[in-house]
Amino acid sequence: MTPLLDLWLPIVVAAVAVFFLGFLFWMVLPHHRSDWAPLPDEDGAMNALRDLGVQGPGQYSFPHCATPDAMKDPEFIKKMEAGPSGMLVVMPPGPLQMGKSMGATVVHNAVVAALIAYAAGIFLAPGAEFMEVFRLTGTMGILAYCGAIPTQSIWFHRAWSDTWKTVADGVVSGVVVGLIFAGLWPSVG
Repeated sequence: MTPLLDLWLPIVVAAVAVFFLGFLFWMVLPHHRSDWAPLPDEDGAMNALRDLGVQGPGQYSFPHCATPDAMKDPEFIKKMEAGPSGMLVVMPPGPLQMGKSMGATVVHNAVVAALIAYAAGIFLAPGAEFMEVFRLTGTMGILAYCGAIPTQSIWFHRAWSDTWKTVADGVVSGVVVGLIFAGLWPSVG
């Protein structure tokens, strides 16, 4: 067993590394640029949403179905068949709050790394072999950064191509986390 406090360095390095990988994936590399399409009449859609009183932030579905029983309502079924149907995420008005989002991302990465460290510390002692640490922490990292992504396509109709790109990013992040933990795993004594 390895105490969690002995793993502070790989936790911090992994959190920062995954933050910079996210920057690389989303801001530098071109593979996510096609994930979001513009609306055919962006200004008209924004004006219509404003006129309807949708200012956000929030998640909206249309047509809306509040309960499982409501899915059987003939009016709901008629609206679904007529289309369009979808889900809309509305952000607060004003400039993007990049600093707040980046800070929350670092905290999220640190929590993920701390949980990986906690679990790995239960099973691995100080001085564990590089490949043993890499195999366990890399697998946990891949699971942490990829595990829930496919549900976005399964339930919310996100394009599978976008999902697979994000899963690929998660695999890279998990492998990097595994390498960091394996390289910085405490030695005996």
